Amino acid sequence: MPRVVRERIQTALVLEDDSDWDVSFKDQLAYFATGSRYISGTTTTPRSPYGDDWDLLWLGHCSAQQHPADQRRFVIENDDTVPPMAHRINFNAVPKLNELGYDNSTRIVFRANDGVCLYSYALSYRGAQKVLRWQNNVKKFEPIDIGIGRQCRDDAAFKCIAVYPQLVDSHKSAGRASRDSDIGTFNPAQIREKGFTHNIVKSTRLNIDNLMMGRNAEHQWNDLPQLAMPRRTRFD
Repeated sequence: MPRVVRERIQTALVLEDDSDWDVSFKDQLAYFATGSRYISGTTTTPRSPYGDDWDLLWLGHCSAQQHPADQRRFVIENDDTVPPMAHRINFNAVPKLNELGYDNSTRIVFRANDGVCLYSYALSYRGAQKVLRWQNNVKKFEPIDIGIGRQCRDDAAFKCIAVYPQLVDSHKSAGRASRDSDIGTFNPAQIREKGFTHNIVKSTRLNIDNLMMGRNAEHQWNDLPQLAMPRRTRFD
């Protein structure tokens, strides 16, 4: 983050080293970009496809809530990259899509109020400046994801845009479970026979061989719904 400010980098995408995403990530980002422009209030042709008035784009998280002062949503319906409810794993609050009137194949883009986990995020130059200033002035140490979530909630000038279900998550690889994280507690004898990634339908990590050999990517699960309608979007 200091490098973004020091070198005046206009935008930077940050990924944790165990991050994973769908093989259709590029297409997903095109839809997300439309939502980001809408939520950021872009009305003219921007320099960035995501708009020019944002600080943080929260692409990969394990919790994100919508800002109470901004209830706008960009809605992507009939999205076959949305995981079924049984395979959505989050560690704290997320939008309750059914209560908002959306079905289980819907993804939304919205202004974030709080969040946890930084599997992936993008920062603008201005956003990096704001994060460094804010975190330097906090009176209590917090993990950086918690701190950024608080800033999204409490700093009215800090514009955070999130997506749910998330586009990036943490991959759990085959082998020793103790490799998953340095902040968790694990049985050192536990061996995982097959890797997985929560919330991602067609994992890029699990499909590396298929992608290299030109084969079709495979789903992680066998209980995916068959969508009768094509993908469509709207502004709520």
